[in-house]
Amino acid sequence: MNPITPIGDMQQTDKQAARLRKVCQDFESLLIGQMLKSMRETVPKSDVFGSREKEEIFQSMLDEQTAIEMSKTGALGLAEMLYSQLSKLTGKKEDAK
Repeated sequence: MNPITPIGDMQQTDKQAARLRKVCQDFESLLIGQMLKSMRETVPKSDVFGSREKEEIFQSMLDEQTAIEMSKTGALGLAEMLYSQLSKLTGKKEDAK
């Protein structure tokens, strides 16, 4: 027999689920960012036109934003898998997006 959950507890649980989903998405974004950074390091660099410092700063910012947007689309599915596994630990079963 399932006990009745008070409304306040349900709202708290929903907030926790949303926070867990956000953390999983941020983690996926972090991993994608590391992957993009590693991929950039394989490209040969040249100083033909002078210093590349500003270009590298812009490129790192662009890669970071690209990683965030990629994680929002859920194309890799890592965040969803993490959420699914971690939500089982919290005891609340949540449907996929």
